[in-house]
Amino acid sequence: MNSDTPTIQTEQPPLEDLALVETHISRLQNEGVEWSDVGIFVDEGIGSTLILLLQENIIQAVFRFVLPSEQDQEGAQGREAIELLLSEEGRVCLRNYQGDRFSASDVRDLGVISRLWKLAEGTNVELTSEEVQEFFYKVETGTRETGRGQGFSVGTKRKVMQDSHGRCMFDGCGEDLGFDNLTGEEGNFSYLAHNVASSEQSTRSIPVASRLLSDNPKNVLLLCDKHHRLVDKVAKSDYPAERLAAMRSNFVATVKKLLDGVAYQPIPVYSVLWPVQRNTISAPSPLQISQCLAVTKQRIDSALHDLSDNEAILRDLVPSQLKSLMPSIINSVADKLLLQLHSSRYRSALFAFGSMSALIGLGARLGNKNEIMPMLRYRDGGQWCWPKEAPDRHFFEITGTEQLSTNEEELVVLVTLTAEPPIFEEFSDEKLLSGVKTIKVAVKERERLGNGAIGHPIEGMAFTRGMHSLLMDLAANHGVKQIHLLPCASNAACIFLGQAYDTNHPKIIVYDFEDGNIVPYLRLKNEQQRCIVSGY
Repeated sequence: MNSDTPTIQTEQPPLEDLALVETHISRLQNEGVEWSDVGIFVDEGIGSTLILLLQENIIQAVFRFVLPSEQDQEGAQGREAIELLLSEEGRVCLRNYQGDRFSASDVRDLGVISRLWKLAEGTNVELTSEEVQEFFYKVETGTRETGRGQGFSVGTKRKVMQDSHGRCMFDGCGEDLGFDNLTGEEGNFSYLAHNVASSEQSTRSIPVASRLLSDNPKNVLLLCDKHHRLVDKVAKSDYPAERLAAMRSNFVATVKKLLDGVAYQPIPVYSVLWPVQRNTISAPSPLQISQCLAVTKQRIDSALHDLSDNEAILRDLVPSQLKSLMPSIINSVADKLLLQLHSSRYRSALFAFGSMSALIGLGARLGNKNEIMPMLRYRDGGQWCWPKEAPDRHFFEITGTEQLSTNEEELVVLVTLTAEPPIFEEFSDEKLLSGVKTIKVAVKERERLGNGAIGHPIEGMAFTRGMHSLLMDLAANHGVKQIHLLPCASNAACIFLGQAYDTNHPKIIVYDFEDGNIVPYLRLKNEQQRCIVSGY
């Protein structure tokens, strides 16, 4: 925005007079800017102070002033300025972005300020009018109280222990603090640490807020001895309050997800890990399994069952050998899984990885009459997880059906969820020369193109239903007998795609990448209501 826009006054020097603040407020109101709350946002060492105008915690405008704030009522112009900004039911919220200073470009960008304000959420404290006056006075004079704030009350200790479940909240630790690994003794081996320090003289302090947050359980972490010393003695500067607050928040959210799993429906969990280009695939960890299943409110019933785990014999095969053996491997694994699922009424979660063609073949053999849910190996996250908390059932679109006649016999179907390889278009154009048309299945929004295009299991089920309907329509209404299927999709998407295959669907030739080309790998067909997976 340019300097004529009053919402970002920080492009100009700070306002030096209360009358100028009043004029600025009038200008904002005339421009139609609405707000209910006021935010006071300071950086490391209180090097900069920003005044934010907030509506439902969304920043509507930002400005700066430099006004005297004496301890007595008459000289408290900073407090008066804040009171002019407040609505009748408005609040004043103070936050401190620790560990760094606002740059000149930061304070002129509402987007950057909004992001930093969100990051500093863990330091948030509401101030009364008197506390606003006290804050500005301490900032202006550099005055800091000596000593520590209120000690931990019984209620705070109890709440922190409940939130931590007796384990260290430091990222990646989680040590049980009711047991000493060295001596084997049981007891309380935990330490309580503040995010925002309770002493205004401390590194992580905020004037006024340190006192107010001293006994607030949301401002307290439970830590083991090692990590308590790390954040309070060894590397204070590396652990500003917002980083510690994020640790606490992430820990509480993770533990809640894991413990919620106790109430979830137990299901068996299987893994099928086929090496890709001789590279081994990591199995899901217990935490990753729990997080994947929590999306559908399920939990693992016992332990992970490995049906195939990067067998050395598969890694050692040359591509031509693996291609010829893959159909029998797919059929063997599918039969083994279906046999084991009989006792659980054919319900399970499946962590499967391999070549796209193999996974499509596996999905086709497993079918869509059971409840076998594939899980995503999310490449962007580097682990097994679902990146979306809520599904979008209408994320993909099918184009090209409008050009079809009632007697097509043969078609090309391109499925581009992960990427749009140019070789697909070349293949399509080459087939078109011989009269074979193309159907395209792709994400509606290009920014969604990628490994997480199917980012939630319910989206995967919607994709299976959509592809099932397409295949049925192609056979019943357009006379299609054979499909050339070219996929570019994630591991989970490939299995969902294979599960769409059903009785009375056209025969399918599944293609895959090889040495920079796209070549046929598998054939799918139905005989006597049974899916047959064979080599090409």
